[in-house]
Amino acid sequence: MEEMSNMKIAYLHGLESKVGGPKVDWLMSLGHEVIFPKMDYSNSNTFRDTFHLLQMYKPDLIIGSSMGGWFAWNIGKLLKVPVLLYNPAILAPTLIDAELKDSKVFLALGTSDDVINPNQTIKLLNMIDKHDWNMNNVWKGPHGHQTPLDSFQSAFLHFQNNIKANINLYKRKKSDNI
Repeated sequence: MEEMSNMKIAYLHGLESKVGGPKVDWLMSLGHEVIFPKMDYSNSNTFRDTFHLLQMYKPDLIIGSSMGGWFAWNIGKLLKVPVLLYNPAILAPTLIDAELKDSKVFLALGTSDDVINPNQTIKLLNMIDKHDWNMNNVWKGPHGHQTPLDSFQSAFLHFQNNIKANINLYKRKKSDNI
């Protein structure tokens, strides 16, 4: 199996975060190609527009933080792309009314998060995503809702090999179906 040295990553920031920043800069410094759209969560078209953008971009991985994590989970299910979620704001079973596809879920939680209860996040994922989610794919740090750069880096590096293995598996399955 060919090892991928870099990935095409979509990074979806959280509700009160700014586009880009040190996390995106760090991912790019590792050689990854990163798209990081401005997310206007007050606009009712943002989910649809982000979905269409990522559908064209064809990311290997979608990373989402907080509300961006909720969008990432849903879009990952539509596009069959693995997701890495940082303190995702999982608000309801789904944002979409469509057939959900395989999308491996990796989860990074701050144990001191006082905005999104990390235990509630695990409970919800156990209910809504029994196929692609499991407790072996959880990384926990001592931070709160906002993920500091060092915790972001630690979680990403912790999951990197498993994410790449899943990307290769999805690509192999896709080429087998052609």
